[in-house]
Amino acid sequence: MNKMGWKIQFSKRNNFSCASSMVMKCTEEDLWNLLSRPGHLKNIHPLCKDHFSNDWTGVGSMDTILYKNDAKRERSVLKWIPRNLLTLKVVNPINNASSFVEWQISKNHQPNSCRLSVTLFTNTYQNIPRPIWPLYRRFKLEKSYKKYFESVLTGFCNECQIISSEKNEANRII
Repeated sequence: MNKMGWKIQFSKRNNFSCASSMVMKCTEEDLWNLLSRPGHLKNIHPLCKDHFSNDWTGVGSMDTILYKNDAKRERSVLKWIPRNLLTLKVVNPINNASSFVEWQISKNHQPNSCRLSVTLFTNTYQNIPRPIWPLYRRFKLEKSYKKYFESVLTGFCNECQIISSEKNEANRII
């Protein structure tokens, strides 16, 4: 497995963010095609039961994720820069809480590879009492988000390897 980078950027309750990244064994274009494909999370995200969208073509596009525990999240595209950046607003329709997720693709020094980074920004923890916040962040959030990001990025990594294998096989046939 590729080594995953990980960091907590802001540790305040009202401005929590964390980020992770992993090297993908495919081109930036292939990764972007995967990231920008409607319903892509169904094959990648380990907790995704269904992922559907009527339109997934740029800023303003919306999709819905249904998780295996039947939780639902609605996402809307805020930034769409092909082969580089996808910024999403993610809303929980039950309590209207929102977070922001940024996916960024960057060059890597190895040929036919790139780096996928994901950053989560949220203020959904602002009601955690201040005295317990450091412990809650360290022992609950950091562990769960690190594991979550690792599983999602590994899903992308596995799908990229499939894409690369298919391309190599097609090139051998030609």
